[in-house]
This record gives sequence, C-alpha cells and structure tokens, in this order.
Amino acid sequence: MSTVLIKKNDEIIFQGKLLDIPIKNEYIIQKSIEVFDDDDPCIIHKSYVVKQFVDDLVTLTNLKNEKQVHLNFYRDKIAYLDFELDDCIVYYEDE
Repeated sequence: MSTVLIKKNDEIIFQGKLLDIPIKNEYIIQKSIEVFDDDDPCIIHKSYVVKQFVDDLVTLTNLKNEKQVHLNFYRDKIAYLDFELDDCIVYYEDE
C-alpha cells in the first residue's frame, strides 16, 4: 500500500495511506452523483469515488515517479483535496 506524507512549511498536515488522503465531502457527493446517480453514497460508492480522485492525483502529478511534488502547482485541478494547498509538498512512498 502506498503512503504519503504531506507537509506545509515543514509541518506535517497528513501522513498515512494514499487512499486515506483527505477529500472534501462535497466533491465525493458530486462525483458519486455523476458516476452512480447517488447523492448519499454508500461505502462502496464512496470508496470507488475516492479511488478515482487518488488515481487522478497520482496521474496528474506523476507522483509515483517524482516521489516529491509541490501541490500548489496543481491547485485548480486538485481542489477536491481537503486541506490548504499553498506551500504543500507531498512525499510518496511505495511500500
């Protein structure tokens, strides 16, 4: 399982499994409506949608190859992340 460490100005704001990265609930609901026509997603729908957001993040930032990415360069495309993106760096580790 892949893990990430997200720092903002040298302060850790998230550390854990990539699939547990904080995603705004309104984006999860919006995507669940698009994909499943479900405005109250069950755990299966929610998990599917979260995986789509995580896959998008990894692909967009080339995170697996770069291992360290400044998120503020992608702020418009990753607004679904549930933390302030300014001055954030994500570090990727494949276990």
